[in-house]
Amino acid sequence: MDHPAFTMRNPNRVRSLIGAFAHGNPAVFHQADGAGYAFLADRVLELDAINPQVVRDAVKEKSPKVIAVVHAETSTGVRQPLEDLSAIAKECGALFLVDMVTSLGGMDVSLDRMGIDAAYSGTQKC
Repeated sequence: MDHPAFTMRNPNRVRSLIGAFAHGNPAVFHQADGAGYAFLADRVLELDAINPQVVRDAVKEKSPKVIAVVHAETSTGVRQPLEDLSAIAKECGALFLVDMVTSLGGMDVSLDRMGIDAAYSGTQKC
């Protein structure tokens, strides 16, 4: 991903590279320590803020049972578009799980309006 011709803003290149890793390298993608899954999950979170269509295509190919996201990230200030992600989860028949540790109590949150199936939080933030 450090090649000068690669950019996360080009959906075709992202799908080619990340898709090839997930589909064409099952031994590494499904390794016991979960690093392959973690890599894909991190790329989905990174891409969501750039291009939700890439995320939509990536999860449709995998038919996940759950799509889990962090609503707001303290260190980067990124806030995920929950309504868009919820729609993607519904399209592929997945439950939509949201980590609201840094947002519940400090941001407008409506589980029903946002299409959230399950959420969790804690008292240490906001």
